[in-house]
Amino acid sequence: MISKSVMNDIKYFIIDEEAEKRELEKYANFTYLFDIWLKNMEKGKNVSSYFERNGYKKIVVYGMGMIGKHIVEQLKIPIFKCCIQ
Repeated sequence: MISKSVMNDIKYFIIDEEAEKRELEKYANFTYLFDIWLKNMEKGKNVSSYFERNGYKKIVVYGMGMIGKHIVEQLKIPIFKCCIQ
């Protein structure tokens, strides 16, 4: 029979491994997003022109993490209103 202590260690390892997988997936998605973003910038496209072209009147950025900070920098246009942390 496996002791309670060993079972807790196994549960912790499994949970920790799942959290690590989620974190790796998150950063893989960031890398993919930035790759597309940079390819578009190299073609002369930018985030603010997308919003202007599609008739957005106000833009709010929710979150000031890594991506949010870059979007705010790109949105130096009159329709950009605020950031929400």
